[in-house]
Amino acid sequence: MSTPPCSEFLVHVHMTPARGERPDLFTIGLQDGLLLRAICHVQPIDGAMAALRHTLEEAGRSVTVHST
Repeated sequence: MSTPPCSEFLVHVHMTPARGERPDLFTIGLQDGLLLRAICHVQPIDGAMAALRHTLEEAGRSVTVHST
């Protein structure tokens, strides 16, 4: 069995600082080549990290392993 190829992404994070009772809010995008794909928009940190985790897990499952 061969080792699956590695995926590399550039992660873009924009943080909107907290105001009053509202927490810091985050927008996260992943850049793969020329494509920049937003994975969450203006979410508290827990939601933003959950979106990132979900996206990376899905990327890991989509890798096809070819045996030689």
